Formats: sequence, structure tokens, C-alpha cells
Amino acid sequence: MFHRPGYGESDADPKRSVKSLALDVEDLADKLELGSKFYVMGFSMGGQAVWGCLKFIPHR
Repeated sequence: MFHRPGYGESDADPKRSVKSLALDVEDLADKLELGSKFYVMGFSMGGQAVWGCLKFIPHR
């Protein structure tokens, strides 16, 4: 489970952006060895992370 910054067990950081969130998702996918392509989905504010992935890491 991926938690947005400041939620769950993640640390809050006011300098965070949609882009940095997308890059965190990409980093997590790499650490989990998901391969060059993977699916994302989100509900409610999770849609923000999905939008960031579509905008900033569309090649994944």
C-alpha cells in the first residue's frame, strides 16, 4: 500500500508536489521490480497520484 505524504505512516513534507509523488510511485515500482510497465489506480485523492503518474511518468 502506498501512502500519500503526511498520511498513514509517511512523513509530512510541505515541499512535496504531484511530480515528486509520481516519482515516488516510480521508485517504489522499481524497488518492487514490477518491470518497465505497471498499472496504477486511485480512489478519491488517490486520483491525484494517478494523474501525476500519467503526466510525469507516462512511459511506465
